[in-house]
Amino acid sequence: MTTHSPSPAPLSHWSIRVFPLALGTFALGSEGLIIAGILPDVAHGLQVSISTAGQLVTIFALAYALLGPFLVAAATRFSVRRVLLGALSVFTLGCVFAALAPSYEVMVVIRIVVAIGAASFRAVATAAGAALAPSNQRGKALALVGSGFTIASVVSVPLGTLLAGLTSWRIAFALVAVLGGLAVIGVGVLVPNIDRPKVITIPMFGALLRRPALLAIMTTTLLAVAGDYVLYTYLAPFTLFLTHTGETAVALALFIVGISAVVGIALGGASIDRFGVHRTIIVSTIVLLVTLFGLWVLSMTPVTTMTLLLAALALLVWGGAGFGIVIPLQSFLLTTAPDQSVVALALNYSGSLFGMALGGAVGGLVVSSQISFLPLGAGIFLVLGLVLHLSTAGSRRTSIRSSVVSRIDAPILQEEKME
Repeated sequence: MTTHSPSPAPLSHWSIRVFPLALGTFALGSEGLIIAGILPDVAHGLQVSISTAGQLVTIFALAYALLGPFLVAAATRFSVRRVLLGALSVFTLGCVFAALAPSYEVMVVIRIVVAIGAASFRAVATAAGAALAPSNQRGKALALVGSGFTIASVVSVPLGTLLAGLTSWRIAFALVAVLGGLAVIGVGVLVPNIDRPKVITIPMFGALLRRPALLAIMTTTLLAVAGDYVLYTYLAPFTLFLTHTGETAVALALFIVGISAVVGIALGGASIDRFGVHRTIIVSTIVLLVTLFGLWVLSMTPVTTMTLLLAALALLVWGGAGFGIVIPLQSFLLTTAPDQSVVALALNYSGSLFGMALGGAVGGLVVSSQISFLPLGAGIFLVLGLVLHLSTAGSRRTSIRSSVVSRIDAPILQEEKME
């Protein structure tokens, strides 16, 4: 994918053009994550139980996961700028309607609409960001576009949760709609026309799913994300149960998790370079299991200053290890399918959304029974993921060697056919 301009734009120029895309991902991240902080208020406002309100996360994730590959494939048949504007407009209108939703049933439909806009925008925005930058600056462009989600977890989620507690949960969705509207204007004014990318077809996804090593990695990712979202989806009510305090504690918990997620992602990448992917995944999972067990013990312990400090420390470690584990899993994926990286990442992200949906659904069942068991429910998924990872490590190494050989042999085979 390249721009129509004959020469690369200066750094300051391309960064200005990419900024609206980062603002769009910031809006997407805010909407997708903030509901975890305002869940009790949403449940009260829509007159449903907390576990039922939590299924709004599940519905969004399922719609995104199921429709994402089809939307990405369809998007390659239209101009990039038109797709970006259309997807952001759908997302923004969905947020406006979410702020005005009169009932839970209407909110369910709205969450599906928002998922369609989000799924259509994210992958195209990432590719567009890379296309708008000079070839030697594309890594920075990708980081700028992706930074929207990271910043949302640190800034907009805790602040939105705090503001919603002081006013109304509807304000949170209204503010996200404002962000989306600003992103639409920014794309319309600053993002130029971009050549269409290579067409992606549905059979490409099916071909990758028939590779056992890739399927194992995607399933491991699904289980890891499910473990994260059993707890994260219901972090607000769990924090209230753990601390016996109010909305300020929820905002602080989300801020701690957001900060630690940023650090965890950075450490996850550094750990891969120093210790390798396999060891990083194993150590991260063990740290997560110990931390989740600690949170379960703390939830059964009388609240004191010491237990509150330990809970904050546990959330800090859980956020860092939980979000950081995704990086080594993505690294495994890319080394296993270097020839189809874009399609593999799109599939893997759908798998992650299935994990979100599964985690939210199971978490809802746990909350309906005994909220203190949320960390244990999360731990079960992580144990399953670790077992799958260890049992398929050998086949993945074989698949990686085969992929490397096929990439080396491919030019030779082409030359032989030409002769």
